[in-house]
Amino acid sequence: MLADATVTWVVFAYDDTNITSSPEANQALLDKGDQWLQWTKNMKPKPPKCRSMAFKQFDRRTRSSQYTPYQPLKYSAFDPKLQIRGAAIPCAWEDESLFGVKLLGRTIEADLGQEGL
Repeated sequence: MLADATVTWVVFAYDDTNITSSPEANQALLDKGDQWLQWTKNMKPKPPKCRSMAFKQFDRRTRSSQYTPYQPLKYSAFDPKLQIRGAAIPCAWEDESLFGVKLLGRTIEADLGQEGL
């Protein structure tokens, strides 16, 4: 795991929420969670039920080939390209059946708008 990363890991029953300062720290946490699932011998991840979301400040002076912003803005949502046990975790903004993501009773949209609220 990254030594300087701030990590929050919230687990309730079978729901797991990872909040980290970077996609790399989140991937490290997912890998550690998968190790725990393998240790149990009878639990496994279900990537189709997972969703990822990420936001960051994009600097227009430098182009990041790793992440692509969804909006042409300084602050934008992006796909963090996370995976668990080799399976990609779908980005919430690319799932047409979802209207934003509900977290603690609040809908979060890729553009951080509140149109649908």
